[in-house]
Amino acid sequence: MVGWWPGDGNTNDIIGSNDGTLLNGATFDMGMVDQAFSLDGVDDVLEVPDDPSLDLGTADFTVEAWISVDGSLLTPQTGIGIVNKNSFYENVPVGLFS
Repeated sequence: MVGWWPGDGNTNDIIGSNDGTLLNGATFDMGMVDQAFSLDGVDDVLEVPDDPSLDLGTADFTVEAWISVDGSLLTPQTGIGIVNKNSFYENVPVGLFS
């Protein structure tokens, strides 16, 4: 495991040193265990700076996330990005799509 951001009232990476920053109104809310990130599905984001420890390379990898999605946000034309190694506004390589 190279990073873990549980969202327990902060944006700290509790495995590595890649702490994040909440942008565009992102905040915290109640989660399954403790607190969680609350994102509006439009432009809220937890941004983590680029770091060599987060380079995925070409080997298989796993991304795990506990999410709760407002179903009205998913349409045939949209998706909800979960992880993006590039910019928030570029193609979303891993996410939920209707």
